[in-house]
Amino acid sequence: MILKGLNNQNWGYYSWWSDAIHYAVDNGAKVLNMSIGGTDVSEFLRDAVNYALNQNVTIVACMMNTNSNTAFYPAAYPGVIAVGSTNPDDKRSHPFFWSTTSGSNYGSHISVVAPGNYIYGLNYQSNTSYNSYWGGTSQAAPHVCGLASLLLAQNPELTPSQIKTLLQSTAEDQVGDPAEDTPGWDQYYGYGRINAHNALLQLSGVSNKDKKNQKFIVYPNPNNGIINLNLLNALGNNSVVTIINSLGQVVYSEEVKDQISAIHIPRVPGIYFIRVKQGTTEQSTKILIN
Repeated sequence: MILKGLNNQNWGYYSWWSDAIHYAVDNGAKVLNMSIGGTDVSEFLRDAVNYALNQNVTIVACMMNTNSNTAFYPAAYPGVIAVGSTNPDDKRSHPFFWSTTSGSNYGSHISVVAPGNYIYGLNYQSNTSYNSYWGGTSQAAPHVCGLASLLLAQNPELTPSQIKTLLQSTAEDQVGDPAEDTPGWDQYYGYGRINAHNALLQLSGVSNKDKKNQKFIVYPNPNNGIINLNLLNALGNNSVVTIINSLGQVVYSEEVKDQISAIHIPRVPGIYFIRVKQGTTEQSTKILIN
């Protein structure tokens, strides 16, 4: 859902942004990307932000690009996920390629950072050319929106606070300039550079340590009813595989004897749970059929 908050001179009134927030929330948006910012404090804009958060809508906003600790809004409002930018080598973007005085802003309200310099995209004057690129915290924020959307796809009941906590707790710390990216939260990188893999694993309850102890993997996920099962760690023969739909009904239950097997179930879209059991050892995971 694309809503215009800036004119062709690249500026806009807070009232426009507030109207856009209300429109998006009232029309079903769940994650808002706000790659815009102003330095004036506005109760009107803050009320719109709070309206979204209270309606369980996550707001991601860019820190802006003045290479300073100047607070821009809506990024500086409580509850918003404020995003800084990193270069391809994970160092904070300062400067961006387009200006020697530019740089990813920092400060006490920063949440996380994401790639934001030399980001390729569709040329705004073309429907087919992806040969243009740009840089800025406005390019970093959409990466965070994408990850927030992935988390919501796994659990639509997540609140903006829970999404923010997941992003921050699974971000990679100390991957940038050691002078700025210090242990734990810091004003330049926040909690670190986002990591989609870590965030999705934590949401599913599987940590990197747990993953080493996994007994099986399924792929692709999502799938079309054809599920590849790979038994790991010599779980081996005589493993009973059970697949249950979201209503608790068993749609598949068979003993598998091969380490790698292909399982076919009716292609009925929805969330399913696959369980592998051998003796007293049992593990399960969630799969999606589309």
